[in-house]
Amino acid sequence: EWLGREIARFLEIPVPDLKEEVEERYLVNPDEFPDLQESQKVRIKQRFLLSDEGEESVRVRDWNGQKTYLHVKKSAWGEKPRRETRVEITVEQYWDYLKRRDKSRQQIKKTRLYFLIDKQYFELDVFKGGLQGLAILERKRTEENAGAALPDFVHGQIDITGKPAYHGYALSKDGIPK
Repeated sequence: EWLGREIARFLEIPVPDLKEEVEERYLVNPDEFPDLQESQKVRIKQRFLLSDEGEESVRVRDWNGQKTYLHVKKSAWGEKPRRETRVEITVEQYWDYLKRRDKSRQQIKKTRLYFLIDKQYFELDVFKGGLQGLAILERKRTEENAGAALPDFVHGQIDITGKPAYHGYALSKDGIPK
């Protein structure tokens, strides 16, 4: 399971077990956000691997000093629905996978904040390193919040839902879109 679900359980935030995750994504300015003191923060580092089948990457997630290593595979962009598998791996497996890293792509470094506002679950990614200045907000769609209005701080932000240029695979190669 992904760490976000673990944090949601810890915070007693209802996040359904969906077969297909539905997300809305927005390009945002984190300086315009309300105080997110109640959020949980996870530092994430991600490297993409050379692969013949869609996207493949390894991630390190650090939550309060507890590190989790993941191997992630995603199907190609044209495939519907887009499939993703995440498998927790050992640190040794992580270093072994890194032997296949795609050297043409930069490592993605970000802090992810998990939070709940008006019974809506959000993830805010604030990027570091070569992607400094980029911040992407995701709202996880559920049956409960399908008709819910976005919080005020999201209005006026740029909707990037479904735009491949703002996904990690493209960002690691091309940087921040102009």
